[in-house]
Amino acid sequence: MPTTGVRMVGVYSPANGKFYAVGGRSMDGVGNDFAHPFEYDPSSNSWTIKSATFSDNQVSNMACGVLTDSGTPYIYCVGGSAGGQTTATDRMFRYDPVADTIESIAAPWAGDSDGITLPGGFAVFNNKFYILGGFRINTAMTNQIWEFTPTTNAWVLKNAVLPVPRGYLPTVTYGAFIYTAGGSDWNGTTLVDTSDSFQYDPVADSITTIPNIPRATAETRALKFAGPIAPCSPAIWVMGGGGMPPNPSDEVDTFCPEGPRPRGGWVRRSLQRGAISRPILTSGTHPSARPTSGWQVAMPVMESRRLSRWRSTVMWCQRLASRRLRRPQDREFRGLAPHQHRARNFWARAVSCPLRRIWT
Repeated sequence: MPTTGVRMVGVYSPANGKFYAVGGRSMDGVGNDFAHPFEYDPSSNSWTIKSATFSDNQVSNMACGVLTDSGTPYIYCVGGSAGGQTTATDRMFRYDPVADTIESIAAPWAGDSDGITLPGGFAVFNNKFYILGGFRINTAMTNQIWEFTPTTNAWVLKNAVLPVPRGYLPTVTYGAFIYTAGGSDWNGTTLVDTSDSFQYDPVADSITTIPNIPRATAETRALKFAGPIAPCSPAIWVMGGGGMPPNPSDEVDTFCPEGPRPRGGWVRRSLQRGAISRPILTSGTHPSARPTSGWQVAMPVMESRRLSRWRSTVMWCQRLASRRLRRPQDREFRGLAPHQHRARNFWARAVSCPLRRIWT
């Protein structure tokens, strides 16, 4: 990026295949708020500071997502605060990444009726925008769930609520559900990371618990990523995050809502450095995480090397299978009972064990 940044929102635009870092600030404190979106072009591997200008400086901790109105996809953003301040805004705007224009939306978020509430976790489902929970700055967390429809510019307070009040929740849409993993609690003095995890059904307007993420985390993003590392593909990834010691974390956790084992379970991995403040984005196949000191690919170097070793081992096993697993059909195996095919069993184990050894 052209500068360091925190409290931004990462958004992938399907209209042009580019990534955007929206809002945020260069560092904590007063007067460091960004005035323009940042654009990343994967084809040229380059960043651009866009010309469009935010209408105010309350652009940290916003909730943003891509919604379509009249056939045009926009990046909608709502809420936010300015660096070093203890108030929040309810205003909403949308950014057209192709035209590079920002337009105000006359649909203030009623979840900030007190003027101090920041959006919690957020996700898009069926072209509707959902906010789960929120942070009443230095006061408490909320458990409300809000739904926004871009065609009518209307907010609806849902009947379902989070089982516990939370803010800064890593949240993502997967299939027909919205998933959360962790989030911040307020103990009366400071933010506290948690591991509570939930599944929200936007159609039925109901919420259930799922296995907790293995660590307490918050202030980061969850994403749906179809990659070769996770035990299922696509999987839910929660990358880094956290605001209390020993966080920020370098851990990446993947969750399989469906599919092969470990179904419904979490797998822990590691980043090279901790990521915090939730500017994580994905196109579905290329996730990126934005630590405070520079971007890095979500797939850690360690995992990349393991993937290379895995591919090499697969090729070795394929060659081995083609050469040796035919042997039980050779004449020296004829007439042997199944329990006597020790050589066949040995070579079958030889094919599978290297794969198990790499992944454990």
